[in-house]
Amino acid sequence: MVVMREWPKIYVRDFGPFREARIELAPLVALIGRNSLGKSMLLYLLWALENTMPDLPWLASQVAEAGGPDIASDIVASLEKGGEGLEERVRELMVLNLRGLAPAWARALEDQLERLYGVSLSELVRVNAASSEIRIEGREAVMMIRIKGDELDVEWLKPGPEAIVEHINVRSIGSWLTLEYEGRSTNEYIRSVIDVELAMVKLLNVVIGQLFETMLGSTGGETALLVDGRAGIIRTLLETHPGHLYIAREALAADVDFISTTQRLIEDLARRKVELDAPPLRLLLEELGCHLELERKPGIPRLHVRPWLGPRLPIDRAPSGIREAISPLLSLLSRDFSIIYIEEPEAHLHPRAIRHLARLIAYAINKHGKLVRLTTHSDTFICQLNNLIALSSTPEVAEERGYTREETLRPELVRAYLLERGDEHVDVIELPVTEEGFDESAFEEVARELAEERGEALGVLYAREKAGGKAGGSQ
Repeated sequence: MVVMREWPKIYVRDFGPFREARIELAPLVALIGRNSLGKSMLLYLLWALENTMPDLPWLASQVAEAGGPDIASDIVASLEKGGEGLEERVRELMVLNLRGLAPAWARALEDQLERLYGVSLSELVRVNAASSEIRIEGREAVMMIRIKGDELDVEWLKPGPEAIVEHINVRSIGSWLTLEYEGRSTNEYIRSVIDVELAMVKLLNVVIGQLFETMLGSTGGETALLVDGRAGIIRTLLETHPGHLYIAREALAADVDFISTTQRLIEDLARRKVELDAPPLRLLLEELGCHLELERKPGIPRLHVRPWLGPRLPIDRAPSGIREAISPLLSLLSRDFSIIYIEEPEAHLHPRAIRHLARLIAYAINKHGKLVRLTTHSDTFICQLNNLIALSSTPEVAEERGYTREETLRPELVRAYLLERGDEHVDVIELPVTEEGFDESAFEEVARELAEERGEALGVLYAREKAGGKAGGSQ
């Protein structure tokens, strides 16, 4: 029997086309459904919630207005005197930071959502609804986001700041200040008020990470939002030098960020931060019919591909399948990227390449601890995910088929959601994941329709052939 772990949960009400949605942020989250149902909108929301950090300069100004610098000065003085009264003053300063955290995140999130979707906040509220709510539930912690009109508010529901600081342990040796919360700690050498403020920011990140795990930009690594249309964007916007991105000022922020991410991934490749000898990568590149080559010249590194037949090509002139897959495969194997968001990983790929990409995703989750959130409407991709889940429970079959344990997916690591049209809204239905995988019936229905249609057409053709044969024989 599989022991299910609790992951952070997102509850959405009246946001975009969704009346209600509940998403559990397991290592692999798959948003499945037909076109124009809001899969990408939901994926972008997950990215915004996990990637957006609070407005720290604004938070610092609020803490300063509440007397933070005086408390920080007392902390410096306390360390100089051997730590007398240190714990009380640290907790007092941390309470001020925690009280300002929710509004600081609201300011940053408001800007991020407008930038990401390219519309005003009011346009993100579901049609005929008065407001939107997004509830985040972490480890015994709850935060609520509300959008009404063009205003966004964030409320930290529990635990309160005072309850949190009771669990902060404060230790000091000379001028070294160690702050620990729920098993995670940060150390800072304190010489001035600025050092104290830095220690508070680090502790704040620790607290957020322990309570909400990946929320509020606390992942500790880079995130990659790999948008739909990657092949076209790379061809259009990936110039010789990233400074040429001025041509994309009117493009959606996600598209521009994607190009910056791709350039960063190429730099990671140049710095040998990408695992190029991963077995699933070798299979995928073989199927794509190419291998990667890096041009190491002073300045910006340039990525080229050498197809199985033909001359070497810069990545922006490579075949579309390679351009589509390059950012996902590099981000999945880069040491610096922790959360990968992929719109339609199957785009531009042959079914066999889709299978290898799914295998690479499983490998990245198991070996490198990646978190992957994706959208798909590919029956091949979904079928392969289910195969990987089933193979995790049958290691002898996996070995016979050439899979390592790292290339399979345990069911507890996967959450799958089917998006369906409702009555003037979109339903988000969680598909239970068992040792056999999750329900594929939405795609089986299309397969049945195709088979029935083909059967009818072939039946008529066979009847004609039979009738023609009889007519010829009678002559």
